[in-house]
Amino acid sequence: MVIYSLAARLNQSIQSVMSMPEEEFYGWIAFFELTKPA
Repeated sequence: MVIYSLAARLNQSIQSVMSMPEEEFYGWIAFFELTKPA
């Protein structure tokens, strides 16, 4: 089922974000802020 695998992948992404060090997390936020189109 596509929805199930998508949800599982999303959950895995959330798990990796939760286990990420705070500095790395803020680094990613800064990265996305810089790279998103205006």
